[in-house]
Amino acid sequence: MSQYTASADNATVAFATKLPGRIMPIHIDAENEYMVSRHGYLASTDGVTLNIGFQQKLGVGVFSGTFHPAAHRGAGTAWIELSGELVTYELGAGESILVHPGHVGLFEAKVNLDIQMVKGIKNMFFGAEALFLAKLTGPGKVHFRR
Repeated sequence: MSQYTASADNATVAFATKLPGRIMPIHIDAENEYMVSRHGYLASTDGVTLNIGFQQKLGVGVFSGTFHPAAHRGAGTAWIELSGELVTYELGAGESILVHPGHVGLFEAKVNLDIQMVKGIKNMFFGAEALFLAKLTGPGKVHFRR
């Protein structure tokens, strides 16, 4: 990882998105851990460490198309780059949402992620571009890219 430091009192270090979208600051501490989509991590303060957020089921990593690095140790701020329009949902306990895995941007680590195969032979052959959907189950916040 590269480390950037402003060298003067009034100096600024700035980052920009690769595509039109949004850079979202998130607060990280013991109660606020997040899973971030591949290529979503942009920068963080020294107190935040990144780990690969392995899911308990192999299919999640294989079929979601990404492994999710998790900014989940220490305390500080991380900046996440999310391309496109951002949509946020607050899932209640046991509440689920199905979404294309490529649109999952960021979610609280307490949210459960599972991958499901699209049901129905017609859907598999004549439906959307993907055979798999991400199922996120709350409680917790999820942020999607459109």
